[in-house]
Amino acid sequence: MNYNLVLHKRDPKTRRSPPSLQEIHPLGKAPTFVTEDGTIIVESAAIAGYIIRTYDKTGKHASADILREETLSAFSGSSIHVWVSFALTFDLLARNTPWPASYLSKGLEGIMKKQFITAELKKSLEYLEGELGAEEWFNGKAPGRPDILLSYPLEQIIQRGYVDVDKEYPRLGAWRGRIVNSPAWKRGIEKGNGFDLLNL
Repeated sequence: MNYNLVLHKRDPKTRRSPPSLQEIHPLGKAPTFVTEDGTIIVESAAIAGYIIRTYDKTGKHASADILREETLSAFSGSSIHVWVSFALTFDLLARNTPWPASYLSKGLEGIMKKQFITAELKKSLEYLEGELGAEEWFNGKAPGRPDILLSYPLEQIIQRGYVDVDKEYPRLGAWRGRIVNSPAWKRGIEKGNGFDLLNL
């Protein structure tokens, strides 16, 4: 599949998305996918589903278990990503709050991690480790929509050091390794500007 990748850089001061994204869609968010006929799609789950249905002519990446696909895809956005977002929010708050208020923000981050975030991430990762089992992909024999959607929150967890996934969840670590070493991933990185989730 050939595609054009357009990069939109965040405002360096506000860290918000640029006006150029809002010119494409009212939400002004990434990713935004524009089809060949000009239809605009937002939300990663919708984009991934559209791409697979439209361009996977052999059915290689289609799911053999629709209910499981829907469950794991929903889990990515509605469960694990929520806790990753909480971790990121308190992480950024603690790092960017000026002294002396930083003392309070770091304390709040510690409380949230201890009381909620760490336990919920552990529960989520244990669930995913079990769901993956001995398979290479959550989708089965080939990557599919759940693999695409789960890769982002897992990459945030790994890059930001919230959990040592390779050590604590080796099946997930191996799964992530297959993703980042795949030709499609490497082509995407070459077209884009890398994949740095530390400097948000």
